[in-house]
Amino acid sequence: ATGKKDSTGHTVYGDIGVHLKEKVNEHLKPVGGRSFYIDPSYIIRSSPIRPNDHTFCSRLAIDAVHTAMRGYTGVCVGPLHNIIVILPQS
Repeated sequence: ATGKKDSTGHTVYGDIGVHLKEKVNEHLKPVGGRSFYIDPSYIIRSSPIRPNDHTFCSRLAIDAVHTAMRGYTGVCVGPLHNIIVILPQS
């Protein structure tokens, strides 16, 4: 929380993305790791939103979580020829 109140008296919270990045970095720092946060407001979409975008993003998120729970590190989950794959970062 920012310690501020809005006009109705409710607590004003800070950016959750920045908070999560700081907590993840605190956890990763002892082992030499770090994370990055890109503010979504800086991402420019070049085409209109389509209904299947939700399905695509959900699938990427689910596969990313499953990859992490399998214990894979140093990888990126993404599409390759319309198939979602696990790509090594090296």
